[in-house]
Amino acid sequence: MSHEHTTAKHAAFIELFFDLVFVFAVTQVAGFVRDHATPLGWARAAIVFALVWWAWTQYTWLGTGVDLDRRSRRAIMLAASVPTFFLAQAVPDAWGADGEWFAATYVFVRLIALGLFWWGSRPTPEHLHAVRAFIPLALFATIAVGAGGWLDPDLRLWVWVAALALEVLNTLLVGRQEWAVNASHFVERHGLFVIIVLGESIIAVGVATGHVERTGDVIIATVIGLIGVAVLWWSYFDRLTEVAEEPLARVDAHRRGPLARDAFSLLHAPIIAGVILYAVALEEAVSHPEDVLSLAGRIALAGGVALFIGGMAAVRFRTTGKVGVGRLIAVVLIAVAVVALASAPSAIVLGAVVAITAAAVAVEAALWRSE
Repeated sequence: MSHEHTTAKHAAFIELFFDLVFVFAVTQVAGFVRDHATPLGWARAAIVFALVWWAWTQYTWLGTGVDLDRRSRRAIMLAASVPTFFLAQAVPDAWGADGEWFAATYVFVRLIALGLFWWGSRPTPEHLHAVRAFIPLALFATIAVGAGGWLDPDLRLWVWVAALALEVLNTLLVGRQEWAVNASHFVERHGLFVIIVLGESIIAVGVATGHVERTGDVIIATVIGLIGVAVLWWSYFDRLTEVAEEPLARVDAHRRGPLARDAFSLLHAPIIAGVILYAVALEEAVSHPEDVLSLAGRIALAGGVALFIGGMAAVRFRTTGKVGVGRLIAVVLIAVAVVALASAPSAIVLGAVVAITAAAVAVEAALWRSE
């Protein structure tokens, strides 16, 4: 195992800049969820989110295995941010008039990543071998996404789902290759992305309250919502990053790739999706705290928090083998609370969900300290 990938490595500034563009795409997905509150609309939002997320993960694998501090590679990353920006712009109408634009920019974003991945891996033969094994099916899936943009939306849905399934299958097939994964860098990259996306929840609160009268109910709901964001932050960063990084750093090179894939590329997707749904629910709740939260709002609130804390429980189980019982109980209690308070004002439902989540996080923190 090379010394380069067992010592600490921090995220490059170019990666942080690049993340801002991708978070714009995530914000656009949140808007799509809010504007298409139907089962089909949310299914389409999930597919677009999965494509955006998968594109981002490829640059994370690129950054952990390739030195991005060289000027030529930074220039390529900056160039990649341009089609990524237009990809994000196309998200709201990816199933309509902008389907071709979304697909075309997605292809550009992925091709740049694959090309830089191959070019930057040349100095490390074992890593280059893994990248070469990965590229053919990844390229095929990317082309399928591109072609899907020109199809009827109903057929496009199935083509894009098939392309995503092929991407996941590809990672399973090449997972045992000797991937260059720096544990500290990988954990930091995902943690920084979580922070930025959580920040979007705060922006959602600001946007929602900026257009309504600042009454007592609005202020109370806003405070509760911001406490909820803080609780989600605490639940992720209290010890989860440490719990995930240590096993990733310990395993041998052949098992590090599958562990990084499962715990981060796959299991962090529901965590980010959870923030998106929470932001959607939060915007409705703080805008009309005295009104009954809509069915879509209740699903977004309960589902968002459940995906966030449940996703972290899955990460912990994959990295340590330990079951986060407290988080799983919290998911059940949140679902019960949202159903039981179906006729209650939005602020009450929001407060109940935040309180249950905070209690679960506090209990878990106490148990961790006693270990």
